[in-house]
Amino acid sequence: MPEKDVYSPLGREHGVAIMKRRKRPGPVETTVSLALMVCLGLVAIAVWQKQFHYNESIFHIDFSSQTAEHKERSQPIDQDLCGIPLADLITTNTAPLSSREEFGRENLSDKIDGRAELYLELGFVKLFCQRFAVEKA
Repeated sequence: MPEKDVYSPLGREHGVAIMKRRKRPGPVETTVSLALMVCLGLVAIAVWQKQFHYNESIFHIDFSSQTAEHKERSQPIDQDLCGIPLADLITTNTAPLSSREEFGRENLSDKIDGRAELYLELGFVKLFCQRFAVEKA
């Protein structure tokens, strides 16, 4: 059965275009759409469940590639506080922009805009900061 045209009450003389009735999606379109929605749902569930199973071997930092030059460019932080010296975290294409800053219980609010009481209540001890820039290759 041919589709009927739907005409505007204003007619063509007023510059209104003729519109055709919209076809309903066929069974193939409906099936493909539902399959895609199910796939998206399965991906969302997989991502949600994967967040609870962190694999440290995939996201491990390899410190063996650090050269002596890069380790000397930064000031080491106290081993007692975090166990990893800052020099080991510097990659080969970075350079320090500033000296190391240290924030304790008395001056933490200078760094985090006056919200220190939230951190102090949770047992904050010290914060070390240093800015780095990526060197141009």
